[in-house]
Amino acid sequence: YPRVRGCVTEGVVDRVDRLDGNLVRVRLATGETLVARRVVLAVGPAAAPRLPDWAAPGLGAHAWDVVAAAARGEPVVEAGDRVAVVGGGLTSAHLCFVAERRGAKPTLLARRRTLRVSQYDLDLAWLGWRTRPGKIARFLSKRATPEDRLAMLRAARRGGSVSPEARRGLDRGGATVLADVDVVYGEVDGGARYLDTAEGDRLGPFDKVWYATGGAPGVAASPLFSGLLADRPVAVVGGYPVLHASLRWDADTPVYVVGAAAALALGPDALNLAGTRMSSCRAASVFRDSLRARCLGSLSAADAAAAELVRA
Repeated sequence: YPRVRGCVTEGVVDRVDRLDGNLVRVRLATGETLVARRVVLAVGPAAAPRLPDWAAPGLGAHAWDVVAAAARGEPVVEAGDRVAVVGGGLTSAHLCFVAERRGAKPTLLARRRTLRVSQYDLDLAWLGWRTRPGKIARFLSKRATPEDRLAMLRAARRGGSVSPEARRGLDRGGATVLADVDVVYGEVDGGARYLDTAEGDRLGPFDKVWYATGGAPGVAASPLFSGLLADRPVAVVGGYPVLHASLRWDADTPVYVVGAAAALALGPDALNLAGTRMSSCRAASVFRDSLRARCLGSLSAADAAAAELVRA
């Protein structure tokens, strides 16, 4: 995006710490540090990829690793490779498309009897303009405990699905879709990969196995959040942090958490565009006025931070 290109610093953040003076330090993997008066963490809720129980070392790669490698320009697959994609959600469909574009032959393995086709992986009552306000009001009610909200999150999100467009892409493309397949074992034999099912069938040989199996929410195990949890501990329920109403980490820490990791403060659609927009607006409303006044020179940095704390 040309308008923000000059504002982007490429790097991997491995720790965020609160400093005295209402400051926050962001440490990069290279050892470089950045100090800011406010930090927004727009990251997902998962600390680690969720792998199948039978995923042996060296057998396959998780979707996150495949996508990251492809983004770095690394060859993730060769033309003619046979690729097993394990999973029945939208990620599995896109991994099949990645393999196809590189001349490979993907096979999608889903446990469901059929791929569930839906534009959303969320109960539509949370998205409809008539029903969403009531749902969100109940979710954000003061009577709803974090445990109650976690239960509503899990009930609302129905698991993986593929969009109608992705389903058509699978049908038109060269991917083989095998539904109702319960893989229980995998091994590498002579450089080839084989997968055994609960029905006693052996699938393969494959050159690659990719796991499109999502991630487990768990900020407590995330290096990104470890510094905050150690210095400014907050409750963690179901892997999600219990945030201040303003989406600050806590009332005194100018670190804002938006998007999927803020699901307990936002609702089940925190992972979707609507939830991301809502969280961005909520966080920005806290520091917008103080940041504008600071830019115009009518407030000192310390006074802007104090005003922001009051507004939060």
